[in-house]
Amino acid sequence: MPASGCSTSSQCFGNQWSRTAILLLLLVLVPAAAAAEPLSTDERITKHFVKVWVPSLEKAVELNAAGFDIAGVDRDEMTVGIVVTDDELERLRQFGWPVTIEETRTTGEAVAALQDYTDPVELSLLMDQIVASYPTLAQKIALTGPLFEGQRVYAMKITKDVDQPNDRPSFIMDCQHHAREVMTPEIARDMMNYLTTQYASDSRVQRWVDNINIYIVPA
Repeated sequence: MPASGCSTSSQCFGNQWSRTAILLLLLVLVPAAAAAEPLSTDERITKHFVKVWVPSLEKAVELNAAGFDIAGVDRDEMTVGIVVTDDELERLRQFGWPVTIEETRTTGEAVAALQDYTDPVELSLLMDQIVASYPTLAQKIALTGPLFEGQRVYAMKITKDVDQPNDRPSFIMDCQHHAREVMTPEIARDMMNYLTTQYASDSRVQRWVDNINIYIVPA
């Protein structure tokens, strides 16, 4: 998807060196996956993926406010996908709306497993911190108004004299295409940090940032 003001492939990706440089950067930043240790019996819990038929889409907001783990909303079916434990399933049924269990799995405690990953609120705060530290290089852009469930989607623009118009080619890194991709926002986080913190000392980074409008959509 071209950025604003970028109408052709050559405009979006520029010279061959710029494409190669960004791809090499991604390879540098992607961490190796560590092997997970087997879970003990005490660490295993049962979770269900369920569909809830709601009388109106506004009820999805109520379910989110009630603390349920919303996986998605189907506006055509008028259903809300939710991940629940056995106890949460019983609490969900108290709403009185039809509930269908689509899948059941026994797994480790999800909250504990994901504590080290960056959630959307933390990502937004990180972007604010980067902009405050590097105001001439980084700019936080709201791509949408509030979505139906209340979230906003932001992009980070990184380039030299970021607040000044220019005709540089643009590169877009769009992460987390699917829900619950916890690793791709971490790559985006690393890339935002790398491009800003290394700009003053790394000639390659300086060349990229001076000559390309880099857009990163972390989540």
